[in-house]
Amino acid sequence: MDRERFTAELQRLVDRAHDDGVALVGGYNVRSPHPDVPDYTVEITEQEKLISDGGTETTPADAAPPGGGTTAAEYQRDAIDRFLLDSM
Repeated sequence: MDRERFTAELQRLVDRAHDDGVALVGGYNVRSPHPDVPDYTVEITEQEKLISDGGTETTPADAAPPGGGTTAAEYQRDAIDRFLLDSM
């Protein structure tokens, strides 16, 4: 499995749970019975939709985050990458 497939499967799982009425928001401990496999905590928080997706959030996805530097989208991708790498 690679990151793209993981992301796609996670999206499908979240969509299915939402469609089935599961209250998704919160933290979930993912524990492995195998001593060599790490345990994880997954947090799910609801985000406000961007205007481009039919929501009301007015911050453009390509705007620079506070403090300048890379765009918000790049900043978010970097933060997600760091989180996923730290979890491995």
